[in-house]
Amino acid sequence: MPRIYTLNDVGNSDGSKLGSPPSNRYPPSRLELEEQLKKDREMFIRSAKRLITKYHILDNENKHMQNDLNHSREENKRMRNSMNQIIPLTEQLDSLNNKLGSRIICERKSHANLNVKQLKEIESLKSEINLKNSEITPLEARINELEVELEQTAQKALLKNTDTTPSLHEIKVKELENELEQVTRNSSFRDGLIFCLRSRVSDLEDELEQIFLKPHLSSNNSKTGGDIVEEVSGFSKTPSFPSHRTELEPDESIEKNVVESPIDYADQKSKEKLDSISTLPIVTLGVGKFFAQPKRKKFFIQFIDIQSAMQKNSKTEIPPMKLRLLDMDEVTKHESSRNIGHPAMTWPFSMLVTGRSGTGKTNLLANLVLGNKDEYVQRGKRGGSRYIKCDDLIICGYHPDEPKWAYVRYIYNMISKDPRAPYYKDISFSYIPPEKIPSTRTFSPERSKLIIIEDLCLAPEHIQNRIGQFFGNGRHRNISCIYETQKYHKVDTFIRENSTHLVLFNSGSSIQDVSKIVGRYTDNVKGASMVINSYLRKSEFVVFDLSRSEDDPLAIRLRFDTP
Repeated sequence: MPRIYTLNDVGNSDGSKLGSPPSNRYPPSRLELEEQLKKDREMFIRSAKRLITKYHILDNENKHMQNDLNHSREENKRMRNSMNQIIPLTEQLDSLNNKLGSRIICERKSHANLNVKQLKEIESLKSEINLKNSEITPLEARINELEVELEQTAQKALLKNTDTTPSLHEIKVKELENELEQVTRNSSFRDGLIFCLRSRVSDLEDELEQIFLKPHLSSNNSKTGGDIVEEVSGFSKTPSFPSHRTELEPDESIEKNVVESPIDYADQKSKEKLDSISTLPIVTLGVGKFFAQPKRKKFFIQFIDIQSAMQKNSKTEIPPMKLRLLDMDEVTKHESSRNIGHPAMTWPFSMLVTGRSGTGKTNLLANLVLGNKDEYVQRGKRGGSRYIKCDDLIICGYHPDEPKWAYVRYIYNMISKDPRAPYYKDISFSYIPPEKIPSTRTFSPERSKLIIIEDLCLAPEHIQNRIGQFFGNGRHRNISCIYETQKYHKVDTFIRENSTHLVLFNSGSSIQDVSKIVGRYTDNVKGASMVINSYLRKSEFVVFDLSRSEDDPLAIRLRFDTP
């Protein structure tokens, strides 16, 4: 039986009328409306609060985003400014890089050309040395033959017991002795020439090593962009050259007192004078053309012995000093190169030597550091004396290939090479460029040092300051110094005022300029200037000993030995 529905089952379960209107068909009561309004109001308030909180959150986020945007804009501006600044810098760096690259290429080309040139010169010098060695070999054989023949002739002469009148055997013995002496001189001369050539080869090889090192240093500087600073703590000694005397001796039976230097004595009397110590000789070292003309095979070397005309002074009893002149390849025969030496100065000292080029300044200094010691060294004998007896000799200048200093270096290396030699001394020779002048504090006062500064009056100020320390406080470190220059008034005032000696050569100045110099050291300016200027124009030199009083007759001297 089907189910029967009532009105309550139709429509809403609340018992409303049949069907439901879209909005309550019958209006609700007032209470219901108020409750509904309260609910709606509370819901609206909650939703409004949520909206307000969301608004504040969004507003804060918006502010943060705005700040970030402003910061990004400022950062963008800074980046643009930095980019604008970097762009010209990059352009400059590119241009500098291109210039540096082109310069490096040019330097490499020039170094390659110089390398080829130096190698050719070395080969020519080596061939010249080989040629001289081949010429020396027959001379050595001839020396041996002459010695054997001389001994045989002497024995025959002794057996026959001839009269006092010279016989044929004696004449033959003398001829053989003369021939032996001549051959020995020629051999010794070639020894000296070979030494000069070998020293030139060694210098050229050193230059090549420096040329090879220079591109690496320049490339390192371009990469790092920094400056290379060198600190000099000491000096390396100049490598000693082997003695050609020991290399070329064929027989140990040859007498050691044979003269082995390229010197031709004028007569036997000058030989005897060399053995006396009362007069000390000075050598004029003119070997400039050995290096300038290496292809020449014939050199004229003459020894000139000049006895000074000055006699002993009755007041001071200073002995006259004679002059020896090595006239190598006829460098000069004028009296301008005849520089008289001096008795040794009181150690320590500081000396200023001034005069124009070619007046003999370097020759005088070479004589002061050698004296007559080189004669005895080359003979293999003990004896002789240096005017300046220093332990270490340091030359500072721009000309390390100066022939006179090459000869001094050779003698110093011979003296210090073999401790068993009779002339052995613990001395050294070194050469430094002006840029590497060290502080006086780097030297030990236990060894006496002499530094000779060659014509650096036009050097930069920082080099002049380094030089001044030797004149100011060098004596505290057992250092003596000599400053060689061409113009007196170009020398720094500090150096002039701290000099104990002034050696004045002819500088081509007028008598007024001489008066300005002389006026610092004497009251009689006019008379002294005229006398001094007359001697200077005669190729003499005048010495001012500033350590003596003005009334001392040795305060102003002609050369070093004539008041």
